[in-house]
Amino acid sequence: MAAELASPDGSFGNIRGFGAIHPVSITVKGLGVSVTVKGKGKEKGSEGQTGGQRSILQNISLHVPAGKLMAIMGGSGSGKTTLLNALADRPVGKVSGEIAFNGEDPKKFFKSGMVAYVQQQDNLLPYITVRETLRYAARLRLPQSMALEKKYDLVESVILELGLKECANTLVGDEWRKGISGGEKRRVSVGVQLLMNPSLIFMDEPTTGLDSFSARSLIETLVSLAHKTNRTIILSIHQPRSDIFSCFDQITLLARGGRLAYCGSPRGSVRFLESVGFPLIGDMNGADFIVDTVAIDDRTEESEVESKKNVDRIVRAWEARVEEHGLAEPASLTSLNKENERVFELVEFNVRVQGAGFGEQVSVLSRRMIANMWEDRLTLWGSVLEVLIMGAVIGAIFWRPNQDPDGMYSRKSALYTCCAMQNYLGVMFMIYKLSLDMKVFDRERMDKMYSVPAYMISWVSVNFTIYGFLAVVFSVLTYFMVALRTDDLAYHFGIFTLNSVLQQWITMAFSFFCISFARDFATASLIASMSTLDRSNTIRLTCPSIPVEAVAARAACDGNTLIAATGFDASKTIPLIGLGALLVGKILIAALVLHLFPAQGAKQGGTAADKKDKKDKKKVIASDQASIEIEHSEKPPSVSLELKDLSLDFHIRKGFSSKSAPPQETKKILKSISATFPPGQLTAILGSSGAGKSTLLHLLHARSSDLPSHITAESNGIMLHNGKEFSKDAINACTASVRQDDSHLLPALTARETLRYAALLRLPSAWPKDRKIARAEEVLLELGLKECANTVVGGEGVKGGRLSVGLAMLMDPAILLLDEPTGRTVVCTIHQPRSDIFPLLDRILLLARGGRVVYQGPGSTLVPHFSSLNHQLPILTNPADFALDLASVDLRSDAVEEESRARVDSLIESWNSKSAEAGPSASSNVPLLSGEETSLRVLALSNSKQLSLMSSLPLLVSRSWLNLRRQPGLVAARVMNVFALGVIFSMYFARMANDQSGVISRIGLMPGSIVFIGMLNCIAVFPQELLLFRFEHQDGTTSVESFFLTYMINELPFEIVGGVIYGLFSIYVMGLQMNVGWMILIAFANIFAGESIGIAFCTIFSKPGFSVQIMSAVISVVNQMQGFLSVNMPSFLNILNYLSLLRYGARVLATHEFDSTRVYSCDPTLPCQYPTGDSVIKFLGFESSEHDKMLNLVGVLVSLVVYRFLAYIVMKRALP
Repeated sequence: MAAELASPDGSFGNIRGFGAIHPVSITVKGLGVSVTVKGKGKEKGSEGQTGGQRSILQNISLHVPAGKLMAIMGGSGSGKTTLLNALADRPVGKVSGEIAFNGEDPKKFFKSGMVAYVQQQDNLLPYITVRETLRYAARLRLPQSMALEKKYDLVESVILELGLKECANTLVGDEWRKGISGGEKRRVSVGVQLLMNPSLIFMDEPTTGLDSFSARSLIETLVSLAHKTNRTIILSIHQPRSDIFSCFDQITLLARGGRLAYCGSPRGSVRFLESVGFPLIGDMNGADFIVDTVAIDDRTEESEVESKKNVDRIVRAWEARVEEHGLAEPASLTSLNKENERVFELVEFNVRVQGAGFGEQVSVLSRRMIANMWEDRLTLWGSVLEVLIMGAVIGAIFWRPNQDPDGMYSRKSALYTCCAMQNYLGVMFMIYKLSLDMKVFDRERMDKMYSVPAYMISWVSVNFTIYGFLAVVFSVLTYFMVALRTDDLAYHFGIFTLNSVLQQWITMAFSFFCISFARDFATASLIASMSTLDRSNTIRLTCPSIPVEAVAARAACDGNTLIAATGFDASKTIPLIGLGALLVGKILIAALVLHLFPAQGAKQGGTAADKKDKKDKKKVIASDQASIEIEHSEKPPSVSLELKDLSLDFHIRKGFSSKSAPPQETKKILKSISATFPPGQLTAILGSSGAGKSTLLHLLHARSSDLPSHITAESNGIMLHNGKEFSKDAINACTASVRQDDSHLLPALTARETLRYAALLRLPSAWPKDRKIARAEEVLLELGLKECANTVVGGEGVKGGRLSVGLAMLMDPAILLLDEPTGRTVVCTIHQPRSDIFPLLDRILLLARGGRVVYQGPGSTLVPHFSSLNHQLPILTNPADFALDLASVDLRSDAVEEESRARVDSLIESWNSKSAEAGPSASSNVPLLSGEETSLRVLALSNSKQLSLMSSLPLLVSRSWLNLRRQPGLVAARVMNVFALGVIFSMYFARMANDQSGVISRIGLMPGSIVFIGMLNCIAVFPQELLLFRFEHQDGTTSVESFFLTYMINELPFEIVGGVIYGLFSIYVMGLQMNVGWMILIAFANIFAGESIGIAFCTIFSKPGFSVQIMSAVISVVNQMQGFLSVNMPSFLNILNYLSLLRYGARVLATHEFDSTRVYSCDPTLPCQYPTGDSVIKFLGFESSEHDKMLNLVGVLVSLVVYRFLAYIVMKRALP
């Protein structure tokens, strides 16, 4: 096993070439971690919780020698990740006790870059290949003295050792572009950290998402790496297979509440528990045995009390053992073999991070950014199209204006638009892209892979070059379509283009400025939205493009007069210097913030105070004592599911080829799967990463995987339910799915609240409320969620997928599909089943890579089947691990790959021959209805569970409001958006005078910028709510109408408050003279319309950032067309403008603000263009009769209804 991978030169397995390192040992004494519990009053009774503090870890003491691998083990809620993070100096809460590396303060070791950390989340650049990812990591962190060829050779060795050979040239991928599987991403993350050449490696559940074969291979590599290169490795792990468990040098066993139950060798843990009175049963996996022994079984009160007593007894026994013997493990328990100790080359501690120099960092990062961007079609081509389209649209709106007052006004508006709109669009999209890229930056920054200045220089050089070129393209389009001055063309066009490029660069620097303060898109975009107005002053720079010697009929067209009227200085030098200073300043501030305030990790999950009254508790307890049985009439019919030659191919097109064009590549995902899933049995789908397990579950539920536009799926074969092909509605009615993650759950709700709301919505409508709540409590206990019942779901809260299983159980489906969680037809995929789980699996479907069947049948005949093919089950080996090992290809060397691939092909051929001879064989004693009768029954039962709109709406409103109320940041953002906009506008427009400049200021204040507030409010909340709705809608729990009304009811108070705040600011602070009611009405209408547009686009586009880009472009164009900026648009645009709410709102505001009784003073030295309100209305071309005022008001009200109705139609069509 691990020892076999040793080599005399200090290499391990296939990996050779790592240099010597400075060894590190770890000593921990009395470590404790606590977090503040949110909620009113003091909560008592929770283990490890006193007052307002909740203890996550308590009095942990341990020692890890250099060159050893220690695994942190324990049940859910025992604090494994918290202990790992505390040792790795990651944010965990209030820390007490002592942690020492080699007897010294650990901080200098972290600063030196000697420490690597593999996170649970795989934050990798999506558009470069696996090989490129590892090569770039090697160039950044391996010693400068190492030749490039040797670095690349080491990368190839890592690829082989981690089983990444077959996907080495595949893009990592994301939700928009399919790449490698989740298990492969996990291994790539491990490979990146290995290439850092660290002395100390922390790994947070590195085997999660890996099949058991890949997990064993990874652990073997890590153990050998520790032993042969003297590195210290500490990892947390859930369910190690028996041969993995025996590989560990040490384990730290935690009980619930973060109490230390054992620390020492794996074999010693079993002996220790036996000495306390808990002997190992049979040939059970030691890892499963020790975790089960220290787990709290809270499914019943009796088992909870008993298991707590046992755990307390074990913890006290270990504390006594430590008091007697100290941290050293007694010799009677040790299993470490010290005969093979090696003498390592000692390397002195070096405070400087080893790796690429500054210049090499800049070069490597720049190359990586270019490579990632080139494959990022959404960003690259989306940016190109956006520039071309927006340039053409602006040119069309302000197409070649005349040399008259209207034409000069259009030129000013065009120049303002070129400065403001394009930059606003750019900042939003760039912030979204940075919110994704910064996940990789933050991880690599904490790993000391490069410096902040190196990253900033690389980012600036790459992005400024690309987007600077796009700014030039935009300038060419707009300058000549708007017909700006042509005399001395090179000079004036040069000034215009230089301004565009500088502003584009400032926009990008500003995006980095915003994202440096807040990593999430919603908050960063709020900062950008509220700060964008400070750049309105940059319009001064484009004024030299206005013809100074313009010939017109009136003096108002004189260029100097226009510049003087706006208060601008015609100087060009000072503004250019100002732009340059602004650019440099924002870049430096962003770099300084990134350097001084690195991003912190996810926070511990909060706890919501449990507010159930005693009467409610008594009802639940009573229902626990007398369990609720579902009446026979409410039970779903039994369903036998059968697959016949089911296949799935992905057709991949490249470039810009159409869907009708033949694909350039076809990838087989599933191949001729024939299987039976009988009712009343549990069928497990086993297979290595990339075997198509999750894809098969999608097909069983008649759901297609989310695929990018260049990939088309083609499925063949037959799926029968009780011998009949069901419709999609019937399949949905009898099937429930459990996802791999809980991302679709509302983050601020607790586990108990999530299940209770689900029970109220999903269980039969005839059931009383008390009965539904009691059923939710039963599920809570059955899934072992009692301890975390009042913990919120989001952040580092409730994890492990059990909550999603509970939601599916509440549906009481005939077929339950579970994607890797661990009477009905139950089908689950599973990576690493423990030994005592395997006998519980009635049937097994074993898949090899490429979706090929290796075995399908009863679990009891799996081992005999392989025995008949001369593959004997070794003693004390988990049959599931044995089967997965046989069905996996080992890519760690050419010889082993050839041998294992031949074995897998032989097994598949043998099974195909056997199944062809025997035919389908799956028996069940459960009586079955006919296919037609079953279909009618499940559809009728599904309909009986659906609540009416009036019954479900109060529940959904209550749930949504509770989730929003517990996120004060979102609530503050929705209110502060408008308040901040009012404050910033007040800085520019405070108490406007009744003179000519006051008229211009009033016109500048009128455009519907507040519509963007509605859009941003929607982006902050709606996507999160939509995730849960999609999940519930697919299960038939929530209708489009109920969700739509729920969101509208909860958003309406914020829209009203926003309208009132902005209206009050506009009238009483800025000095508009209309009735405050009109301003409040139009402000509310704009916010409401912005929310409607947000709902529609967020429904169509799953990526919030991309939808913001599209929405911002649409709203910006409509904003230009409303009438204040563009007074002479082409006729076809005027016709389109009748569809815009902003058009009607602009006229309502203008006709009330510029009333015929208004008189404005004039400067005797300047032309008096707007002496009265009527002259302003006439100049704008607005109708001002009472009839027209009424029509415009009706237009606003009708548009409000129509926009929201269109948003509903979009949602209804996208989610039928």
